[in-house]
Order: sequence, then structure tokens, then C-alpha cells
Amino acid sequence: MTIIRDFEKLRDFVTKLNLKSSAKLISVDGFSGTGKGMVSTYLNEILSIPVVYLDDFFPRGGKFPETFRSENFSAAIAKLNQSSSVIVDGIMVQEVLARVNIKPDLLLYVKRMNQYGIWLDSFKLEKFIRLGEDDHTSKYDPFQDQLVQYHLRVLPHERADIIFELVEGAG
Repeated sequence: MTIIRDFEKLRDFVTKLNLKSSAKLISVDGFSGTGKGMVSTYLNEILSIPVVYLDDFFPRGGKFPETFRSENFSAAIAKLNQSSSVIVDGIMVQEVLARVNIKPDLLLYVKRMNQYGIWLDSFKLEKFIRLGEDDHTSKYDPFQDQLVQYHLRVLPHERADIIFELVEGAG
């Protein structure tokens, strides 16, 4: 696992990987609001690799991941991946890719950090663990519960090839 903390180093790192030499699938994962879209757009600009946003394959207000339009997604990825690499951006991306039997070549995880180097979403995981399995669901935001459960089950923040720590308010 490589930890990167600024866009220039991210550019240098991914450029050295020569991702355009053959068709590759790059996944960009992280909690909601971490900057995944910004990172995916940046990679698109420096590498000229198209981005597919998982949000485009869910009906508005649909329950994640049950309402995911897997046939449309698989077709879009297959069409793009025949000729070039592709970036797939979204929350719970590893789970979605596993549902359609696609294994990413590069796992990039975006962490939203504060100026003191603390991961701003880690408290969600800690709270879930502290409360125990019987009292972990939220009456107000079941989606956040799903996102936390995904993180505890899949561990995308520990299994990623690249952790991009995006300092909130920097830049």
C-alpha cells in the first residue's frame, strides 16, 4: 500500500504505472464527500482515461446496492475497456464490481483528513464497533450504516493499492 498526500505525487506515481499500456480498470473508493470525484477527474485529465461514475447506474432514490443497474454498467465497462483503461468512481465500488465479476487492476482509496492528519471518517467505524452489532443501525441515515458495514466487511481503506489522503480545506 502506498500513501500519497498531494496531487503532484499522485500524478508522478500513476504516470510511472504506465496504465495506458494495456486496458486496466482503476477503482476509486471512499466515504461520501471525500473527494473521489475530484480525484477521478484529476486522473482523467492527466491520463486521458474515461471515468464511469457508479451513481449513474442507480435510479434516483434507489436502495444501494440492490437497485444497481448491473447490465447497463457491465455493458458500459466492456465497451470502454476493450480499447483503453477506465476509472470507476463510487462508494462501495469493490462490492459493486464483485457483483458483476470484475476485478480492478488498481484500487485507489480516498481518505478525507484534517490538518492534523486524522482521518475524518474513522469515527463512523469506531462508533459502529463500540456500539456492537445489536445497536448499530441509525434511525436517520440507513445509507451511512450500509457504508460503514461495507468498510468493516470489505476493508477498502486497508486493501487499497493507493491511499490518497486529501486534507480538508487544503489547496
